[in-house]
Formats: sequence, structure tokens, C-alpha cells
Amino acid sequence: MKRYVFLIIMLFTLSACGTSDTSNNGYNDHKRTTEDQIVSIFEYDTPTFRYGAAENISDGRGITAGRIGFTSSSPSMLEVIKRYTDVVPNNSLATYIPRLKELSSDGNGSTVGLEGLEAAWKANADNQKFRDVQDSVVTDMYYTPAVEHAKKLGAKLPLTLLNIYDALIQQGDGDDPDGLQAMIDKTTADVNGTMKNGIDEKTWLLKFMEVRRYTLEHPHTEATKKGWAESTKRVDTLLELYNNDEFHLELPITVNPYGDVHVLN
Repeated sequence: MKRYVFLIIMLFTLSACGTSDTSNNGYNDHKRTTEDQIVSIFEYDTPTFRYGAAENISDGRGITAGRIGFTSSSPSMLEVIKRYTDVVPNNSLATYIPRLKELSSDGNGSTVGLEGLEAAWKANADNQKFRDVQDSVVTDMYYTPAVEHAKKLGAKLPLTLLNIYDALIQQGDGDDPDGLQAMIDKTTADVNGTMKNGIDEKTWLLKFMEVRRYTLEHPHTEATKKGWAESTKRVDTLLELYNNDEFHLELPITVNPYGDVHVLN
């Protein structure tokens, strides 16, 4: 009899733990897959990762390429090519490393010296090692820092992590006045705190989306103004998820930022 009761207690405990992990924790592989697919839809209007995409989209950040839009003006593209060159030394992208070091050191959006990079990027896109490197850079430079920001704030909802993750990918971090940290600071000041000191997470998140949308419409950097103003659909779509109570990103989820409906199953 005692053994039977013990088993019932264990099953209940495991069930409760499983529910907690799925419903209240944004930091797991299942949720990340959904978050990555939504980011891909924002970047390329498809949940399928576009490892071979590469073009100058005239947003002031040089060439944009790869599954989450690595840019030549930031360290992200440089890091992808450096890691790829470590595992595939004789690749057609390695020759651009010196120029990318120059451009990324001060956020220069020039494409001078990058002639042919788009074609070389696309030519390597079917190499699994190139895809693996892109995946690792996304994790190390974007997803892991986004999780750290969320944990520091005391955020628990997967939708909050998605907002932070997408903002970091699009707008960067560090001391940029239009970057993630600046928007977090503005949000926290407006609502007088974070979840760590008792602010309701949904209240904080709603204000963060408001701050981010304003930042996209009124950036400090003139070169990004046109491109960012056209990208406010990212925030509008995240707000739709908020208004539809999709705080836990439970599937299926419908995402439609640009007119094509994507149902994630």
C-alpha cells in the first residue's frame, strides 16, 4: 500500500514539474524552435531558415545575409566567416575577413571591398558546415544573451523572451542608443521596475513593445530610419500574439506580418 501511494505521489510530482517547464519557462528547445521560426518569418517571410540569403537591403548596415540576417557592419557576419574558415580553410568567403574586420570595428555600412560576397555566400549555403556555423553564432551571439537578459529581468514568459531575442537580432545590444539595453532601460524606467522587484510581466512586456516600436520609427541613426520604419510589422505581429494570449507560444500559432499566413504546427 505504501509503495502504491509513493508511486502516485511521484507521478503527480513529475507531472507538475513537466507542466511548469512547458507553460512557464521560455528557455527550452521546444520553445526555441518556435521562436526561431517566428524570427525567420520576420526576416524572410518564411519559417524555413534561409542560410543562403545575401543582399544589400539598403538599411545602412551593409550586406545582410544568412538565417537571421548577419550584417557586414557588425561582428556577426565576421564571426560566421571566421568560424567557417576554421573548419573549411579554403573557402571563397575567407578573403573578405580583413575588410569585414575594418567595417565591423566601427559599424560601417559601406559595401566597398565586399564585391562578390553575396555570390560567395550563396555558393557556400549548401555546405552543412556553413549552416552549422551559422546556427552556433546565432546561439552564442543572440539567443544565449537574450536568455541572460530575460533571466536578469526575472522574465518567465516565452513571449517575453521572443521579444527580447528578436529585438537583439534586429537592433543589437551594447551601448547603442537604439539597441536592446537602451530599450530595456527605458521600459524599466517607465514602469518603475522589472519582474525581479514585483512588476507584472505582461505590463512590462506591453511597455517594451511600445518602446521598441517608437525606437524603430525614431532611430538615432539616420541610415536605418527608412528600413526600420518599414519593419514595425515585427512589433505589430508580436502585439497580436500578446492580444491573443499567446504568452506561452503553444502550437499551433498563426503569424502573418506581411500578408502571407504562416501556421506553425
